[in-house]
Amino acid sequence: MEYYFNNSTANGASVDKISVKHTGSHSYGSYSHDDNYHWRTCTRCFRVAKSGHVWIEGSAYSTCKICNYIKFNVQRVARFMLPMNID
Repeated sequence: MEYYFNNSTANGASVDKISVKHTGSHSYGSYSHDDNYHWRTCTRCFRVAKSGHVWIEGSAYSTCKICNYIKFNVQRVARFMLPMNID
């Protein structure tokens, strides 16, 4: 890993901000996620690999087949919880 600092030069070019050049393979940890995306951060260069969930649809919940995040399908569950019309 190489570091270049403000007002320095790298291969003859001026560097105006701190730059990190990662020269090895990435080392990703476990997934972080929200309702729309999952991501992992490389512990060597801090690159973030982010993508959308790939859902396996279920009746009450769906599971992302990449990161195993579970999303409850509230509309589907609520439909079964409505009171029945008893006449």
